[in-house]
Amino acid sequence: MILADKFGHIVVEAQWNEKNGYKLLIVFADIEFRLFSILKAFRY
Repeated sequence: MILADKFGHIVVEAQWNEKNGYKLLIVFADIEFRLFSILKAFRY
């Protein structure tokens, strides 16, 4: 559960809004994780 470790708040929001926009929040979390990895790569 990488998303749960780095973006716990997004996972909680996804579980709470499971009926409304679970998939959209998961996609957003995946994009945010990719951006975080890219920014981390540029820092070093």
